[in-house]
Amino acid sequence: MAEGLTPSAQTEDYTKNEKTERMNKYLFILGTSVMALFTACSTDSGFDAEEVARQEKEREAAILMAAISDSEVPITIGTGTRTNFGVTRAPLEPDANGLFTTEAGKYLGVFCLAVGKQTGAPANISALNSIDWKVEGDYRPLIVKMSNVPAKVTHNGSYSDVVFLNETDLASSTETPETWFYPMNDWVRYNFYAYYPRQEVTVGNNTTLTFSQNQVLEKYYEIDGSQDILWGMGTSNDQSFDDALPYCAKYFRKKTATLGPGETIADYYPVFNFDHKLTRFDFNIKAASADDAAVLNAKGFKVKKMWIDNVLYRLSLVVANKNDESKNGVLSMMGSAPQRKALNVKQVSEDYDRFDQDGDDTADNPLYVSSTASDVTVKNVGYLMVPPTAVDNIDYKLKVEVEYEQNSVQKTETLEYVLTPSSNGFLAGYKYNVNLTFYAPTEVHAHATLNDWGAGTDINLE
Repeated sequence: MAEGLTPSAQTEDYTKNEKTERMNKYLFILGTSVMALFTACSTDSGFDAEEVARQEKEREAAILMAAISDSEVPITIGTGTRTNFGVTRAPLEPDANGLFTTEAGKYLGVFCLAVGKQTGAPANISALNSIDWKVEGDYRPLIVKMSNVPAKVTHNGSYSDVVFLNETDLASSTETPETWFYPMNDWVRYNFYAYYPRQEVTVGNNTTLTFSQNQVLEKYYEIDGSQDILWGMGTSNDQSFDDALPYCAKYFRKKTATLGPGETIADYYPVFNFDHKLTRFDFNIKAASADDAAVLNAKGFKVKKMWIDNVLYRLSLVVANKNDESKNGVLSMMGSAPQRKALNVKQVSEDYDRFDQDGDDTADNPLYVSSTASDVTVKNVGYLMVPPTAVDNIDYKLKVEVEYEQNSVQKTETLEYVLTPSSNGFLAGYKYNVNLTFYAPTEVHAHATLNDWGAGTDINLE
């Protein structure tokens, strides 16, 4: 099992008696299925076609009931992180081991989707052959086991744990843990997909999720610069058992029976490794020197507002693609035409505007570059998270509104800088430090450098 992972608390709380009860239920339903099959096979040749059809329908319904009923094996997810895992909304900050918690009131959206037919599954059921994620009717609970199920990540000291929640209770702001189980009959195998932050199926007048035969698309994301978009997938290439490929109940039963020394079944749980889909900018300011600080302080030089004015803010995310893995987690522009707007820099560790903290569209809380005549301290202004170059190949324009006294008159000036990336572009999952250094010659101006968090390259903007 990856470092920092553990069996879910759902599994730990799952008692032996509950497992026995579910196994008894399984045997009862299986017996019902066999009886229905026996009845159909023993039909007297004198029965008319209508009666034969009725019995055949009953037989299939009984078998389907067994297939979609809960087994004794709970669905349990581990969590992991890639080395470039950084910050989403402020509270979602991983520790040195990559452990984290989701923000209060923000959740993962989790999907458990059938991706293939298992050896030994009935050959005459078309739903098993096509594995259509858009399927409706009796077979949908089998093909689409979990759809946009809310989940939170809790931090338990030595591991991060994915906890599924009851969606109905969330409407009343109540977080009720919910346990999901693999189906009893192992006709299909599943993969797991998750994104963050989860959205309801409808946002305003917009339907956010769309299902096609082979793809699930989160087609409506509107960002304001404070939230990242995360995506993760839990799959396995383990082929230990030809008749029970991961993930299904039978796979975990067989794995449990064949564990090697030092192994636990938790080693084989699906694990979400989350990727950032956006780029993060951190903005810092300082005076160039003590002499500059003295002049800037005397002039009352301060930053009143900071923003990027040309951000693509409506986005789509491929949550899952069954036939083309390269499309999984792909972020793109929503619709056929780009929709842009200005995004204001956000307060450090918060999700509101740094220079409009009361939300009335009027600048407040200015930041003085030098609080004393010798202050050359680097001040962290705030952050923004925007689409990477792969999604929107443009140069971001940073606007900085400053105010200072000149000849006993308050003067406001808007400075503009183009944030031009290196040849690799601005990368998803990377943080870039934008450092603004202010000088105080006769005409006040600023100098900015852009530091690539990954490569450490400085780009000087004059």
